[in-house]
Amino acid sequence: MCGVLIGYYVGAVAAYEMLELSSLGAAFFPPAGVALAALIASPTRRWAPILIAVAIAETFVNIQHGVAIGLPLAGFALANVLGPLVGAFAVTRHSHRIDLARVSDLMWFIGGGVLLGPLVSGLVGGTTVWMTTPRPFVDTAAAWWLGDALGAMIVGALIISMFATDLPRFSLPETVLTVAFTGGVAFVIHWWTTQPAGFIAIIPLMFLSARNGTRAAAIGSMLITAVVVASWVGGHGSVSGFSAEGGVLLTKLQLLTMAAAALLVAAEAAELEAASRLAGVQYETVQLLRRALAPDTEMHGRFADAEGVSRSADQRLEVGGDWYDIIETDDDRVGIVIGDVVGHGEEALIQMGQLRFAAQAFVMMSRDSGQVLEWLAYYADTCTGGTYATCLVAYYDPATGQLNYASAGHPPGLVGSGDGSWRWLSGARSTPIGVPSNKQRVSETIEVDGDASLVVYTDGVVERAGEIIDTGLARMFDAVSGPEHNSVTQLVDRLVTAGSDDASFVRVELRRGQPVVAVPSDGSAPFPPPA
Repeated sequence: MCGVLIGYYVGAVAAYEMLELSSLGAAFFPPAGVALAALIASPTRRWAPILIAVAIAETFVNIQHGVAIGLPLAGFALANVLGPLVGAFAVTRHSHRIDLARVSDLMWFIGGGVLLGPLVSGLVGGTTVWMTTPRPFVDTAAAWWLGDALGAMIVGALIISMFATDLPRFSLPETVLTVAFTGGVAFVIHWWTTQPAGFIAIIPLMFLSARNGTRAAAIGSMLITAVVVASWVGGHGSVSGFSAEGGVLLTKLQLLTMAAAALLVAAEAAELEAASRLAGVQYETVQLLRRALAPDTEMHGRFADAEGVSRSADQRLEVGGDWYDIIETDDDRVGIVIGDVVGHGEEALIQMGQLRFAAQAFVMMSRDSGQVLEWLAYYADTCTGGTYATCLVAYYDPATGQLNYASAGHPPGLVGSGDGSWRWLSGARSTPIGVPSNKQRVSETIEVDGDASLVVYTDGVVERAGEIIDTGLARMFDAVSGPEHNSVTQLVDRLVTAGSDDASFVRVELRRGQPVVAVPSDGSAPFPPPA
């Protein structure tokens, strides 16, 4: 309360001095900004002491400067208490914590604190003057309104901007240099010319605001206003083509507009920078997730070596809704999983991660690929909010050479035997994950002679716009089974049309051998399946 009392008193005295020294009869009212900022920055329970301090300071200054006791004294005090009160009430209805680095808060500050509150003060003050002197009501109310509005905008914004959230953008050396240049431009305009050219100073002021934020904008606006007031006090600042009073009103409107524009530019720049930082954090998060979910390009084990490639149609992510895993189970079988989530982008990436980790667990818990797909479908229906995907699961037993596989709507795999022959894994098919079906998902087991090669892939490898799927399958069969030995990357480069769809391709070299981990004698799985 004491700080408000002293600040308001000093500002009111300064306003009277400006009014008396200026040959143009010009002034703005800094205490309006002091009172408004004090109310906005304080909880409503402290408003009463603040308003009492404002009334006391206003009354004391008015008595010092010869305002008659009675209606003039009471009317002036009421005007300068009611204006900040209405303005602060309007602003804080939007938010109790005003941050001028946010565009929405700034607009409420300008609308409520700079326009509405001073308008109420001007109406009350203009009525008081009209009732006690012969001065016209409209001229008095307009001058009062603009004086209070300029005080609220310049002083109030300067105080409130000290609590803005864009401080990291504030560079003291750059602010000092730009403010000095801006003040010099304003000095030349208002001291050495009578042309209505005040808006020229907005150019360096906008640069200052965009580069250094809300505080710099408020400081620059304050300096320009101080230069203008100094020109008024020094007998300068008249505007050609306007009366003295008209020129002052025009200059006040210019100052108000420039200050509002500067703060708006600063707030927009702060929000753009905050959005850019948030986008950067989100991008890094997605990239971290991508790296965590990206399948290995090479995998080596006792009975299997694999080489794989996964490409996303969304070049921002590099990995999309496709996944694959090669898993050696506790009984030394080799589990192979490949899947393709419907969709692209971040959502498909997240859904892929959910299904991938669930499939890894299910492969370790079961010995039948059809059962793995049953569990995965149940998980997708109940835990992921309805994810749609295709998936192929296979188990290779190195001791017997048997390959157990099942497909949920996935393109058929290719298996090559030791004698060089290749065949499609075209059996054990069921509906994709997420598609309702009353049929049980079953598996099929085949014998593979000697060491074998298994190729699995997603539809992005074989599908092309304008051709039937059989054409893509035949193309891939020829590429895989041909005499030339191409790397997986070379095969994918040859088969995939860039950007058409997510695409994954895995070639697994399977080796016969004898497991060293004992299987339970009753033939049950190493881990009990879920209830």
